[in-house]
Amino acid sequence: MGTGHHAAIIAKVTAGKSVAVVGDGAVGLCGVIAAKRLGAEQIIILGRHADRMHSPGFGATDVVSERGGRRG
Repeated sequence: MGTGHHAAIIAKVTAGKSVAVVGDGAVGLCGVIAAKRLGAEQIIILGRHADRMHSPGFGATDVVSERGGRRG
């Protein structure tokens, strides 16, 4: 939790802000929880594991689990 909270503090998350969290591992999910605690209005999480990101209680308002096709 400490790393996710520290990231939210460094990112200056405050009440009413919109934030994006890249990654749905332990630190990313803790970042979502910290952003919610700090009052962010919109929390967008980007990751590969939809089951993790849709878990109730984490607090993300929007989920991006899709990736674009490969180029080249």
